[in-house]
Amino acid sequence: MTATDPIACRYPAKTLFADEDAATAGAEAIRAKVEAAGRTYDQLYPYRCPGADHWHLSSKRQGISTCPICHRTGTAAWHTGEVWVISAHEYDWEPCEGQGAVAQNPLLEQARHAVEPEEGFGIGASQSVQSAVDSALDAWEDDIAELVRARRRANAAEREVERLRSELADQRASAPDSLHETTAAKAAPSTHTPEGTAE
Repeated sequence: MTATDPIACRYPAKTLFADEDAATAGAEAIRAKVEAAGRTYDQLYPYRCPGADHWHLSSKRQGISTCPICHRTGTAAWHTGEVWVISAHEYDWEPCEGQGAVAQNPLLEQARHAVEPEEGFGIGASQSVQSAVDSALDAWEDDIAELVRARRRANAAEREVERLRSELADQRASAPDSLHETTAAKAAPSTHTPEGTAE
């Protein structure tokens, strides 16, 4: 790593690894710690930080860009099922997200063909490329924003589920002690003498 890495890093809050091997070892160390605590490990994947000479870990695999802007610049993207989380640019302070099936949207299909020109495609067509990209982004802006909001809601729900699981596990762990105390109290002989009984 170089001294300029923290400046170039798009994710300075994440742990930095010198190379892919170090990142892989870091993921295995996290796996061991999580499993030793009796929790379920979610797979972590190493990825090279865009614009910097170091690596991070993510729960998403790195894939091929399908967003028009990222596709045009040849930037890598994140593939998570049908949703691509792209690291080349941001929307509302969140990584850009787009649909994996570009061909489903005519504007995005047009943009894709524009940025993958056939042999002999003229440089003067750059304006039409930009126009196609702009139109595609305009058409998808609301969908992208909704995907970001949906992801935030899903993350919050997952955190709440994890909190409830932990709370339930704590209750189950303390339940045997409470049950033992109740059983012991019932089994103890009574020292109470009913009224009117001669001693």
